[in-house]
Amino acid sequence: MEIQMWKEILTPYDLAVEELQIKFNHIVKEYRQAGVYSPIEQVLGRVKSISSIIQKAQRRGIPIDKIQKNILDIAGIRIICQFTEDIYTVVKLIKKRKDMTVISEKDYIRNIKESGYRSYHIIVHYEVETVKGTSVIPVEIQIRTLGMNFWAIIEHSLQYKYDGEIPLHVRERLNAASGALITLDNEMSSIHDEIINSQTYFMVKANIVSELKSISCAVFENPAEADIWIKRKHSGELNGVGTVTWNAQQKQRFEEKTEGKSSIPLQIITLLRSQDNVPEDIKDSLSKLNITNLQRLMSDPYVREHLGLEINNGTLVSKIQVSEVIKGLLKVVTDILNPEFKVADIYNREKRKQYIDSFSKDQKPDLSNETSEQWGIQDIVNEDEKSQINNEPKDSQKNKSKKPKTRVGLVPKNLVLHINNPKLNKIFA
Repeated sequence: MEIQMWKEILTPYDLAVEELQIKFNHIVKEYRQAGVYSPIEQVLGRVKSISSIIQKAQRRGIPIDKIQKNILDIAGIRIICQFTEDIYTVVKLIKKRKDMTVISEKDYIRNIKESGYRSYHIIVHYEVETVKGTSVIPVEIQIRTLGMNFWAIIEHSLQYKYDGEIPLHVRERLNAASGALITLDNEMSSIHDEIINSQTYFMVKANIVSELKSISCAVFENPAEADIWIKRKHSGELNGVGTVTWNAQQKQRFEEKTEGKSSIPLQIITLLRSQDNVPEDIKDSLSKLNITNLQRLMSDPYVREHLGLEINNGTLVSKIQVSEVIKGLLKVVTDILNPEFKVADIYNREKRKQYIDSFSKDQKPDLSNETSEQWGIQDIVNEDEKSQINNEPKDSQKNKSKKPKTRVGLVPKNLVLHINNPKLNKIFA
């Protein structure tokens, strides 16, 4: 049979697959737009190659002119689901549809094949319109979970490699893998509701954001009124809609600015930046410091005691000379900045005790070197700022005291910016 003839035969099959993919994908879209869980995770489609059709016909002894009538899986749709229960939901959806007719079905999930293969197969008749008129096309719809699909793809590859004669030891391993995937599917089904609730929550959130088509340029007289929008902009990617995600330190810095609360790790960073005896390369690296690890350490009373620090109403205080405290803190932040440092090294109380006890004498503060009175981080920072001001030339101080001129009418309050970038327009409702 000529290639052109094959192309004409397969054209309605191509059309059937394309249309059904669109229709099943639209089902997914409808569920998600409604903010509810979709039983369909992914839709795939294919039309068998000419060589595959001929090989199958030869294996089954089907004459070329009888192929369309006797080979019913030339057009194929594969529907991937998350859970086994979803497969039967999809089967019901297909049976209810008026645009296709179910002519046969096979449940290889409740009736697993000897090889370990599991899937639900439905053959439907689907009507398409081509330039040559109406054609009713048989389409095989395979419905599987992600695990079933993974196994089937591997098994198919091995069948191809071994020409249908998979060695016994490989087949035994495949059967074992199939059993493991059954266990996995069952385990996932046991937490079905929790997973669906979690996914639905994020889906609804993303839908609200994606509906925004344009944003106005808002001008706030009080900068504090804009803080909530700044925080939202940096609160996550939101399925690709958001912009820049803050790390833990950036988030705490913003809360420090807007809410006036400074975390213990930020107080330590502020102290280290204010001290001349802290190397500049360490100061420069503090913005990259993993403050979660620092917080874990500083939450431990044993660690604070051996670093000469206390916490008083959320503020870090000490009775030890600042230079002594700096020694211990320098060792801590240098270690955390080291890429090889692992949270496992300080994960529990015993690990943190071992970590602090491993400090050499030069790395530990001399706890006997006390000050006349207790000091806080802000006391040290304020003292340092006063010292800098007193050491500056008078002309420089005068220039700093001059108030900047107030801007007048830079941006009219009623201005609306029409932004063409669709991603920017999708940031927040």
